[in-house]
Amino acid sequence: MEPFPDLPTSESDCSLPSDDGPVLSDSDPLCAVRWGCSCKDGPCVSPQSSLETACKVLREGMSQCDAQQRRQRQWLLLREMRVSQKVPAGQYMIQGTPVCRKTWQKAHLIGSGTLKELAAAVNADGPPPDGRKKGLNCHHGASQLSTGQQDVNKFLFHAYSHWAMHVPTEDGSTMELSEPGALPLEVECDIPQDDDSQRTHEAELAEPVVGPETSGKLDSRRYLPHSSWQEFYEMYCNWSDSPVHKTSFRRQYLKSEFKNFLRIADASDHNKCQTCERLKALRKKAQCEVQLKQIQAAHANHVQSVMKDRSCDAQSEQLGRDSVGTTSTGSPLVTRQNAVLNWTQDAMDQAKFRVPRQIAQAKALAQAWRPQLAAHGLIFDGVPGGKFLFLVDQDIGKSANLQCSVTSRALQVVAERLVDRGVDLPMHFRCVSDNATAETKNNCFLKLLGVMVGRGNVTSAVLCQGRVGHTHNRQDASFSHVATVLSKAKVLQDPDEFKERIHQNLMDYHVERVHAVMDFQTWLMAVGTRITGLNQTKEATKKNLEACHSYKLVRRESLPPNFQAAIQVPDFLKGVEQNSRDVILLSKLYMASKNLSQAPIVFLPWAWLCKLSPRPCDIPIPRHKFSERQSKEFQKTAELMKQWDYMKAHNYLMELVINNRHGRADSWILPVIHWVFCGRRGHSVREDELGPQLDLGFAFTGPLEIAVVPETKRTSSAPAGSSVQGAPLGSAAIEKGCPPGQHAEAAPAAPRPAPGAVCFAAAPKAAAKRAPRAAAKTAGLVESDKKGVWILKPAV
Repeated sequence: MEPFPDLPTSESDCSLPSDDGPVLSDSDPLCAVRWGCSCKDGPCVSPQSSLETACKVLREGMSQCDAQQRRQRQWLLLREMRVSQKVPAGQYMIQGTPVCRKTWQKAHLIGSGTLKELAAAVNADGPPPDGRKKGLNCHHGASQLSTGQQDVNKFLFHAYSHWAMHVPTEDGSTMELSEPGALPLEVECDIPQDDDSQRTHEAELAEPVVGPETSGKLDSRRYLPHSSWQEFYEMYCNWSDSPVHKTSFRRQYLKSEFKNFLRIADASDHNKCQTCERLKALRKKAQCEVQLKQIQAAHANHVQSVMKDRSCDAQSEQLGRDSVGTTSTGSPLVTRQNAVLNWTQDAMDQAKFRVPRQIAQAKALAQAWRPQLAAHGLIFDGVPGGKFLFLVDQDIGKSANLQCSVTSRALQVVAERLVDRGVDLPMHFRCVSDNATAETKNNCFLKLLGVMVGRGNVTSAVLCQGRVGHTHNRQDASFSHVATVLSKAKVLQDPDEFKERIHQNLMDYHVERVHAVMDFQTWLMAVGTRITGLNQTKEATKKNLEACHSYKLVRRESLPPNFQAAIQVPDFLKGVEQNSRDVILLSKLYMASKNLSQAPIVFLPWAWLCKLSPRPCDIPIPRHKFSERQSKEFQKTAELMKQWDYMKAHNYLMELVINNRHGRADSWILPVIHWVFCGRRGHSVREDELGPQLDLGFAFTGPLEIAVVPETKRTSSAPAGSSVQGAPLGSAAIEKGCPPGQHAEAAPAAPRPAPGAVCFAAAPKAAAKRAPRAAAKTAGLVESDKKGVWILKPAV
C-alpha cells in the first residue's frame, strides 16, 4: 500500500459516524456470508477464488476491531481507493479487482448510510464525519471546500467574531446554571496606526497574544442586528472581493454549523436603529435603479460603520483579558504601561426582580403590590470572578450617584483580587456603557473618571457607547442567564434569597446588596466645570448632528506635542494657570472613528481639581419617599405574606416601609470604597433611466460639538436621588462654607461662547435672563432660543 499524507492515525482525534453493520464474532452463524451478487456479468466473487479468501480475511479483520477502529479503517480504505488509486466514484475495487458496491460493503462490514457519509467526506477531502447529519466538513478551515465555499465560511466566521452580539433570552434552555453567562471572544488587536485619539505617544496599545483565527470554536449563539436576508447578503458582497451568488451563499450557510450559532435577531429583541428603519422605508419607495443603488450604498456604509464599532470593542475585550493575564512563568502578557482594564456595565430590567418572587399563584397574591429591586451588572475582562451584580432597593432609585457607587465598589474588589494574584492594576481604563443619561453617560460619571486621571490613579480613561439600536452586548446575555436562574427558583422571599440563589448557581458572579449610595454629584460639582452637548437632543437631530459615542480623558503631559498645541481652552478658563496634570477631553463620533470630532479641550484644570476634597461625604444621600398609596399596598402585601407563612417576605416588606418612612436605618451602610479615592499613590443605467438624487444626509450625521462651561449651583432642588424635605442645598454653598439653609453668592456670568457653539442648559426661571436674551436676539446673535437652547451665530 502506497502511503499518502494527511491521514489520521489511531491516536488522532477523529469522530466517525455510527456503524450500521452488526458486530460479529467467529462463532456467529452470520459469518457464513454468501458472496454471490446479482450483477449482469455474473458474480463479482467466484467461489473458492483468491478474491473470496481476501474478502473473508478483510471481513474477519473488521469484525475483530471495536466500533471506533472499524469506522476509522473503513474511512482510510475508502479514501485510499478514491485518492491514491484514483478509482472513480461509483466504482469499487478489492486488491485491484473491480467489485460491485454490495460486495465491497460485505467485505468491509459497512452499511449503506455510513458508506454514503464517508464517501461525502472523502469527496470533500475532509476529516471523517461524526455521524450527525451535517458531519464535520462544515468546519471552517477543516476541509478542502471550493473557493466560493471557503469565502462564505470566512465571512460567516468574521461576522460571528466581530459583528455578532448577544441578545438576552428568557428560556435559558441551552445554558447550564453553573456555566458563565457569556463566553468572551478571542480576537486580534489591529487598531489603525493613525488612530491617535485612542492612545498616547507613551502608551501604545499592545498586540494581543491570541487572535480570532487560533481556535475557531463556535460555542455560544450570537445574533447579528435585525435585518432581512437580502441585507445580510449585501453585507457579504461588501466584505468579499469575489462574492458568490445569493443562492450559493444561502446554501453554504444552511449546510455549515453557523446555521445554529450565527442568527439574525428578531425585530422584537431590541430597539430598532432609526437610520436603518428610514433607509428601509426609502428602499420600498425607490423609483429607479439609481435611487435603489444610492440607498443600498448608504445602508452598506451605515452597517459597515456599526460593524467596525463592534470589531473595535471585541479587540478591546481581548486586550483587556491579556492585560491582566500572565504567562506560565508568572510574567505579565502586556506591560503595565500598555495594559487596559476593560469592562462593560448596564442595568437590568427591574421586572425580573419583584420581591417576593415565585410565590404561590393565588389570585389575592397575584394582585399584590411588590417592590422591585434594581440590578446593576459589570463584567471585567480577564479578572477572576469579574462578573458583578449589585442589588438595590426600589427607594434608592436610578441615578448617576448609584452608578458611580457601584463602579467604585467594583473597582475596589478588582484591585484587591489583582493584588492577591500579584498583578498590577492596568494604567488605562475603558468603560462600555449604555446611552442612558440617568446612568453613565452624564457629567457626574465622566468627571469621576477625570478625577482618577488627574490624580494619577490611571493614565487615561475611555467612556464609550454603541449607537442607539445597536447597543446589546455580553452584559445583556449575562442578565439573561440571571433571569433564567431566578425563574427556576420555587420561592424567593427577600433580596438576600435573590443574592444566595444567584451566587449558588452562577458561582463566577460577585453579588452584593447596596444599602446606601454616596453623593458623588455634590462632591464633583465643586470641580467647577461640566460638559454640554454630551447627549442627543431634538435640536441636534434637526441639524443632522449626533452626540459623540467615545470620550477619552488624559493628562496634558500624556499628549504628543502636536496634540498639546491644538488644545482649546474655554474662555472662562483662559485665566487659569496651565499645568501638566490638566485633564484633557478628546472625543470621537464613534468607537472606531479614526479622527477626533473636534480639537482636544481642557475639561478639568489641575488648579481647580487639586482643591477638591479627597472623597465625598460619608453621609448617604436620602432615599426616595414612597407615596401613601405605595406604603399602604406594600403593607397589605406584607400581611398576605404573613397569612401564607412567608415570614421573610413579611419582615422585609415591613422593614422597607418603616425605614422609608423614617428616612434612616442602621443597615443603610455605605459600601467599602478606598481605591478610587486613594489610588496608587456593478449595474449600468441609461441616462433616460436616471431619477432625481435623493437627500440621504440623515444617514451621514456629523458630530455634535461639545463645550466646557462653568458649573452652576442648584438652588431649587436637593441632590439627585433625593426628594426628602430638609436635604442639603446646592454644592456651591457647601463648598464655600455657608451655614445650612443659606445660599452662596451668585457666581459671575460666564463669557459668551464662541460663534457657532451649541449650549444646552435648563431654561431659566422668571425674567432673570429675559433682558440679556432679548438683547442678544435683537443684535442678531440668537438663531433659536426655544426650550432653553441658544444657538449663537456671528452678527452680520
